[in-house]
Amino acid sequence: MNIKRIKKYILPIFLSLACVLTGCSQSNSNNTTQKEEPSLEGTWKVKDLPGTIKQHLEGTAVSSESIENIKKEFSDVNLTLTIKDNNAFIHYNFDVTKLYEQEYAQAAKFLVGTYKEFVDENIELFKSSKKRNKHIDVTRENNKIDYTLKDGVLDKQNKTISFPETPAIDSRYLLSTTTYKFDSAPITYNYKIENNELVLTTTGTNYRTKKDATVVIKFTKEKN
Repeated sequence: MNIKRIKKYILPIFLSLACVLTGCSQSNSNNTTQKEEPSLEGTWKVKDLPGTIKQHLEGTAVSSESIENIKKEFSDVNLTLTIKDNNAFIHYNFDVTKLYEQEYAQAAKFLVGTYKEFVDENIELFKSSKKRNKHIDVTRENNKIDYTLKDGVLDKQNKTISFPETPAIDSRYLLSTTTYKFDSAPITYNYKIENNELVLTTTGTNYRTKKDATVVIKFTKEKN
């Protein structure tokens, strides 16, 4: 066999080997640079709760202008979702004073009564919620609320997190779509990990529009 014929057979072998090695190198590089998703277990802090509240309020009779003003008052809600094994609970603490002031300012022209009467009415609604809900631990000192919703269940196979009652801020702002249901109704969220965030979604038929609506709650993982 002459030299030209040897080159003819050997050259493709070298080229194929080079491609294989290059491909392996790229694959290893991709595997190295790809970030692992965070574990579900641990404590997750809510991200953009005002955006979630806006989605809920858009299904109500509240005007667009009032929604924009009211949603901002939820920036200070310290809300977390904690997952351990297949169990989950939601906790928050929140001083509702600024929220009440904003609500009263937005609705004053429709209301009869003083600001104090408005606050007292909301406190009565809070007490009613506390009586009917069996899966919450909640305390209130003046306008400061400390709330825990217990007995959540993580289902990894179906990628859902379910609670026996619907989480709500001050009993009135449900973290769900707008339906006729109270906060005592059970709820199931679908979940996914996206850009290192835990994203919960729930869909329901809006009682006013009769159309399907979706509410999204985003969380970021707290560092240990």
